[in-house]
Amino acid sequence: MRSPAPSRTVTFPFWLTLCLLLSLGTVGVLGTVPAFGQGRKQNAEQKLLQRKDADRHFELARQAHSEGNLETALFHWHRAEAIYRQFRTWDQLNLTLTALADTYLTQDNLQAAETVLRQQLHLARDRQDVQTQVVVLNQLGHLLESQAQPQVAAAIFADAQAIAHTTPSLR
Repeated sequence: MRSPAPSRTVTFPFWLTLCLLLSLGTVGVLGTVPAFGQGRKQNAEQKLLQRKDADRHFELARQAHSEGNLETALFHWHRAEAIYRQFRTWDQLNLTLTALADTYLTQDNLQAAETVLRQQLHLARDRQDVQTQVVVLNQLGHLLESQAQPQVAAAIFADAQAIAHTTPSLR
């Protein structure tokens, strides 16, 4: 006759480890690994919703601008800009900054337009987007020329021209 199987006793460190893992979410209630992929999926869905929200703000801004409601357009473009900047969506951020600068110029708010253009230039330089650099430098030069700053404008135009001459696709 066999002796009864020894009873398995669960030690304290096992329970402590299990409780710790459960509290950290690394082990599910049934001992399975929880769906980290599900968390990633939810995060991706949230990012997609935010991106769609930015696109919606961009379209609302374009519509408001076409109707002549510049303050509403600025509001929506700033909202879109913040989201595009957060997600580093360069193409859309660039379009949004262009629209913001144009709207500020339409309002004769030259200081705000200059600020936006300088932000756009900084981003274009970070991204090594020479075409945008040349366009923004020319806009900035014209803006400063209109503010009776011909020496600064001339230096900016020279910078744009130098970039254009050193870039084969812009010659």
